[in-house]
Amino acid sequence: MAPLSTILVVALLAIGGVDAKQKDKVSYSRYLEGDCHGHPISGDIDDLKLKKYQMSKCEDITGNGVRFHKHGKNKYSKWINDVSDGQIECFATLYHGHGCDRKNAINNASLPGDFTKCNPINAATGSIQFWCRPNRAWYGLALPREVELAVTSYSIAGDGKAYPSVYTTAFNATRHVYHQPVDYVTETVTEIDQVTMAAPKLNARAEPTHKAALEPRKKKHNEKGVWMRHPWTESELCFKCWTKKELDYGKFSCRSGHNDKYAIDCGPKPAPVPPTSTHTITYTRSIEFWPTTTDQFSMTPTTTDQVTTTTTTDQVTVTASPAAVNEKRSPHKAVVLHHPWLPGKMVCADAEWENSGKSKAEVRIQKIKVFEKCAKKNAFNIDIGIAEYTQTSIATSTVSITQTTPPAWVTPRTTTRAPPQ
Repeated sequence: MAPLSTILVVALLAIGGVDAKQKDKVSYSRYLEGDCHGHPISGDIDDLKLKKYQMSKCEDITGNGVRFHKHGKNKYSKWINDVSDGQIECFATLYHGHGCDRKNAINNASLPGDFTKCNPINAATGSIQFWCRPNRAWYGLALPREVELAVTSYSIAGDGKAYPSVYTTAFNATRHVYHQPVDYVTETVTEIDQVTMAAPKLNARAEPTHKAALEPRKKKHNEKGVWMRHPWTESELCFKCWTKKELDYGKFSCRSGHNDKYAIDCGPKPAPVPPTSTHTITYTRSIEFWPTTTDQFSMTPTTTDQVTTTTTTDQVTVTASPAAVNEKRSPHKAVVLHHPWLPGKMVCADAEWENSGKSKAEVRIQKIKVFEKCAKKNAFNIDIGIAEYTQTSIATSTVSITQTTPPAWVTPRTTTRAPPQ
């Protein structure tokens, strides 16, 4: 009898249009603390590779918390489109101990829905796997029949999170799967081990615990501690900021590193700011299920403002560009932030992840420019605890279609959105 994983892959390919040569990856970052704050343990973002929708290789890890992220290169994130088209469901499973033993499974993170969410492990050692399976709605269809399928489409927003848009479609199913899906989490283990420090990677170079930091030759003025988000992992970091001249606040730098290299009192971590208002938007969505058949319909979703960072009157769109996780040295990213010394003033800056992948990694905020310079750079907002209004669309609609041929699920969808009235 063929292995169950092979049956699942064959069934998925039969559903329609999934590229067997497609290579998919998801990125993750590890943290010493269970709430995933501070710098990643490895000083970098790592990857889990999925091929032909089989389960990824088991990765043994250390640390008490894990975040999952969209891969920095879009060619490795095509699986997100397949999830949004309703073909597959994808998860990352976390385990106590090494080896990905099913009896030690502790949590399933639904991806991409749980992007940037902190997943505590609370064990001295752990392991993780990335896997996908055909959508459950396809199972047990013995004869062609009209089937309603609820599909959740995801878009990755400027804060790195995946925002859902739910729609329901009815179609004439002509492809069939007879095997039940596999649930990889079969038992919850409640034992918790106390962790005092995380072990380094086997190939990591040893670094002194209290290495004397070489301070820049130029004197720092007006030093100040500021809480900001890591531009790549979105964890909270305490940055040390200073101006280059005592009476000139136009040029400043901010840095955060391991081993208290830039130690400074940032005060208590800012609390999240709750949403304060809602409004409704209207847009038209076109979905093509077959190459020759297009169905269009209008939706009036209710949109709830979600607070992320800061309010400003400047007409500049701030979104997130994909994380440069594969650059070998010093990845850069455009960011925007509130000026540490001038309340209400937003500025544009360059973020650099110096020595990424090493224990001495540090994040630098530098090359400060006026806010408008980031208008065309897909800048990422790194402020924490400062209110800003953003909107999330959740749309629901039903489409009834009867055809004698299977749906071409790989056909892309397009969305045209009108501005709020």
